[in-house]
Amino acid sequence: MAVKSKYRGQGLGHQLLGEFENRCRKNGVEWINMYALENKQTLNFYKSMGYGFGEKEREIIKLLNVKRFKDLKI
Repeated sequence: MAVKSKYRGQGLGHQLLGEFENRCRKNGVEWINMYALENKQTLNFYKSMGYGFGEKEREIIKLLNVKRFKDLKI
């Protein structure tokens, strides 16, 4: 996902990613794992949306069903 630079700062990225997450939840997706460009602006965007960083370079992760993962005995 990307937003052209002239449209950034208007909340479009937050809206797009929020809608994507909502659709994932409705379809039973429990987590999102993806890779992002490694630059400060991009990583700060995903961090502001509640994503954490994985072990692999540029990997970002968000648990959508936190309760389920808390119940797991790992």
